[in-house]
Amino acid sequence: MYVLNTMVASGAVTILAVLCYVTVGDAFDFSCHRATPGAKTLKVGVGSCNNPRLPQSAWEAIHATDMDTMLFIGDTTYTRKSTVQDLKDSLEKTMESSHFRTVQTTLDAKWKCEAPQPHGQGTCSFNQGMWMVWDDHDFGINDGSGRASVTSYGVSDLEERTDLFKTFSFRAKDTCSSLSASPLPLTRPGVYSSTLLMDPTTKLKVKTVLLDTRSFREAGATPNLGVFSHTWPIGRLSTLAGLALRQAAAWVGLANWDKNALLGEVQWQWLRGELCGSSAQMHIIASSVQVFTGNAFVESWGHYPGELQQLLSLLKECRPSGVLFVSGDVHYGELIGFKGRTVEMTSSGITHSVENSFVPNAVSEFIIEAASSNYSGHKHFTGKNFAMIEIDMEPAGPMLSHQHQHDEAYGVKKTGDESVGTRLCAPAYTLTIYNSAGEQQISERRVPVTCLDDDWIQQLPDGADSLGMPLIERRPFHRLFYSIALMACVILGLLFIKANCACSCTGCKVTKVDYNAGHDPAVVLVGNDNTIRVKPQSKAE
Repeated sequence: MYVLNTMVASGAVTILAVLCYVTVGDAFDFSCHRATPGAKTLKVGVGSCNNPRLPQSAWEAIHATDMDTMLFIGDTTYTRKSTVQDLKDSLEKTMESSHFRTVQTTLDAKWKCEAPQPHGQGTCSFNQGMWMVWDDHDFGINDGSGRASVTSYGVSDLEERTDLFKTFSFRAKDTCSSLSASPLPLTRPGVYSSTLLMDPTTKLKVKTVLLDTRSFREAGATPNLGVFSHTWPIGRLSTLAGLALRQAAAWVGLANWDKNALLGEVQWQWLRGELCGSSAQMHIIASSVQVFTGNAFVESWGHYPGELQQLLSLLKECRPSGVLFVSGDVHYGELIGFKGRTVEMTSSGITHSVENSFVPNAVSEFIIEAASSNYSGHKHFTGKNFAMIEIDMEPAGPMLSHQHQHDEAYGVKKTGDESVGTRLCAPAYTLTIYNSAGEQQISERRVPVTCLDDDWIQQLPDGADSLGMPLIERRPFHRLFYSIALMACVILGLLFIKANCACSCTGCKVTKVDYNAGHDPAVVLVGNDNTIRVKPQSKAE
C-alpha cells in the first residue's frame, strides 16, 4: 500500500509540475513529458528520404545514437505509382522494416503525451517519440502540390491520402479517434502539427513545429514534370528537366508570388498562434523543403518568395526564442548560415543520396558549393545521412540581453544591462550530421549570445531576396527568356535520350526482356543478346 501511495503521489507531483510551467495561452497540438525525467540533454534526431525498398541499415546507426525523439520530415516512404493504393502499400512497406520499427518503438516508450480535445472536453493520452510530416514522395507524386490543377488529385483523393498518412504517423490516431471529439490534428486538413517537449525537473521547454508544404501548395511558376516520374522510360529525364526548369525560372525571375501559395491561409493562422507568445525556450521549425537555400535547382521557399517574405515578417513580429529550421528533400546534408551563424540544418538521404545517384557526385558538389557561396559558415555532406540536435536542458539561467526592447513581454525584467527574471533563456545546442554508419561528418556548437537568441531574426532583410536567387516579380519580357531557356532544356533532353536510349543503334532488335528486381529506373542493353533490363513495375506497361 505504501508503494502504491508513493507511486500515486509521485505521478501527481509530475503532472502538477507539468501544468505549472505550461504557460496559460501557449498554443500546441500535443504536449509530451519524458517518461524518465532528469536528463541533462535532449537529443532530437532529424532525418528524411527513406526508400523502404533500399537497405535499411542506417536505422541501426540511428538507434545506436540513443536519441530521445526524432523528426521524420518527409519522404518517409517512396511510391512507385501515383495511386492511393500504392501509397498505402508503400507506407506498409516502411513499417515492414524491423530496424525502423525498433527505432520507433524505442522512442515511443520515452515519452508520455497528451492531445487536448476541442472545446475543453479533456485530453487524450498516448505514447509517441517520432514525429512525422510528409513531402512529395509520401504525398504520392514527385514535386506534387495539393492545390495544383492536376486532374488526378481531386479533393476527395487528397483527403484519403491525408487520412492514410495520419494513421501512419500519429499514435494518437489509435487511441483518440474513438472519442466524441477527436483532437484537431487528427481531423483538420493537412498533416502539420506542433509538440511541446518538456522535462519537469529542468523546466526547459522545446517546441517542434512541423509544417505541411504539400497539402495547400499551389503550382509553381514552372510546369510540374514530376507527374511523369513514374512513367517509363522518361521518369529520370523528367527529373532532370524539372531541375533545369526551376533553375531557368530563377534566372529569368519567374516565381509564384501569390499569398498563401505554399502553406495556405489556415496553416498560416495556426503558425502565428504557435510562434507569437510562445513561452518555449527553443523552437525547431521543420519544413520538408529547404527554406534559406540559394540552390534554385531544388524545391524551396525561394520559388515562393511571397511566402518566404511572410515567414520572415512573422519571425520578426513574434520573436520566438531559440529558432532553428530543419529541412530535408535534397538528398544531402547541409548547414546553412546567415549573418555568421547557422539558421537551418538539412538532413536528407537515410537510404540514398546524391553521392550514389545518376548525376556524378562532382557535379552535385559543384552545384551545392556554387549555390551556397553567399552564405557564411556553410557546410555540407553528400553521402547518406541523418542528423541530431543535442540541446542542453540545464541552462545557466537568464543571460545578458540589453539588445531587446520588449523582453519584459517575455517575462524577463531588465535592470540596467542585465536581464533578470523567472523566464529561462534559449539553451545552447550542438548540431551534428552523421553518415549512414553513424560516424560524425559535420558538427557545430551554438551558444546563444542573447536571451531569446534571435539576433539573426532582427537582421533579416525586408525583402525575400536574401537567398541570392534572382527571383523578382514576373514581367512580360521574361516570357521570351523563359521560352529560350525552355527550348534549351528540350534540346538537352533530346541529346540525353540520344545518348542513353538503348535502341539508338542501327538495326537494334529486342530478343529478350529481363525484369530486374533492382531499383534503377534506367533502361539499358546488357551483353550481346540485346537484353533489356527494366523495373518490375514496368512489366505491366
